[in-house]
Amino acid sequence: MRLRPFTAANLRRCASMLPPGFGIDEPLRARLPEIWHTLNRSHLLLGSVTDDTAVPDDPVSAFGMSVCLAPAFVDDCLSRAEPYMAMAVYRAIEARHSPVLSVRDIARANAGDGLHVLVLHYWQDDLDPAHPRGQALMAAGHMAFRLAHEGFRINRVLWEAYTPQQVALLGAGGFVEKQRYGSAGTDGPWLMGIERGDEASQLLGSTGAFLFRNAAPRFGFSLTEQRLLHGCLVGSSDADATVARSPNTIKKLWQSIYARVEAVNPEVLSPGGTPGDHDSQTRGPEKRRHLLDYLRFHLEELRPHARPPAQRRRRGTSAGNTGARLA
Repeated sequence: MRLRPFTAANLRRCASMLPPGFGIDEPLRARLPEIWHTLNRSHLLLGSVTDDTAVPDDPVSAFGMSVCLAPAFVDDCLSRAEPYMAMAVYRAIEARHSPVLSVRDIARANAGDGLHVLVLHYWQDDLDPAHPRGQALMAAGHMAFRLAHEGFRINRVLWEAYTPQQVALLGAGGFVEKQRYGSAGTDGPWLMGIERGDEASQLLGSTGAFLFRNAAPRFGFSLTEQRLLHGCLVGSSDADATVARSPNTIKKLWQSIYARVEAVNPEVLSPGGTPGDHDSQTRGPEKRRHLLDYLRFHLEELRPHARPPAQRRRRGTSAGNTGARLA
């Protein structure tokens, strides 16, 4: 199994995989790839696809996607106790009243009151927990979910799931049944959820144990640097192309990344050794490997995060801090 970031092409494949239900009619289903692509292009779609490398002709075998929503929108949906929250998000987007938080709003909430996250969809083409392929996809999905969400300051994650997914969510640990929609009938979805402070969120090793573990970032990577690093972290072979086309621009980004890390904690790039030269060609791949190993356990470094105004003024003109950034 292999994780990959979203692209216009694999988002179309995701739409074709989406099962019936969730209140989505065929006209909307046809528009979903465009809606998702717009969100993804603005860096508002959290998640990835899972490829089954044993199926080279049609490798996308699972996908999961989430968005951060305005608290008032979430509260309104919960107060109305109606099913199909994802559908409500799509309706609001098409009415030009999108409840999806911008990157700047995410950064502010991430440094302040916290975020409310809705899993729009998760699907894998084999949900049999007794089958080795189903087990492998679930394991990959758990890893993908962690890479997409850990490091944010999350208050609540909501997820509408039909029975097969509901069983998997309960087994993952942390998620609990929040509501069964009476108007949805016996075949309708459950509203699953997990919130900061829930007893289940304290279970060591559970989904909630990493969802609500967050810290302030130390290195202050720019948004572009974060996107480059995240692409590398999920194994994207074209991570460089996701942020720039110029090899010189990419080289400068890596130099800036290494300079930031060495200024704060050079041990990250050279565990147990002496920090190397920023421009060393021989040490570049090694430094990258050490940095990615570190980031796998410190995903807060890859999340938008607004600095206090005084800190922004203090650091805004320092070396290596040129360009707009929120983190």
